[in-house]
Amino acid sequence: MSEDMVPKKIHPENHHNDEWEAYWAAGGIEHDQGGPSEALRELLEDHRWLLPRGRCLVAGCGRGYDALYLASRGLTCVAIDCSESAIAQAQK
Repeated sequence: MSEDMVPKKIHPENHHNDEWEAYWAAGGIEHDQGGPSEALRELLEDHRWLLPRGRCLVAGCGRGYDALYLASRGLTCVAIDCSESAIAQAQK
């Protein structure tokens, strides 16, 4: 994992945390596209000027595909998720 993209677990007080942890602990494949969001890729390919230089935050990073994509485009990404299982999968 690149130093530019290191997933972190966050601890917000939120009743959805247990649901997300259960989702990712079970494999989290229902919404897994196997790569970055198609909408994100299309948006940045069509509107490169939208991509700032420097840092970005990817909240709810899941497996980290979007953060890795943004890091590959030159940004230092902070990827966070409330699920320890999601972070463990992103760190692989």
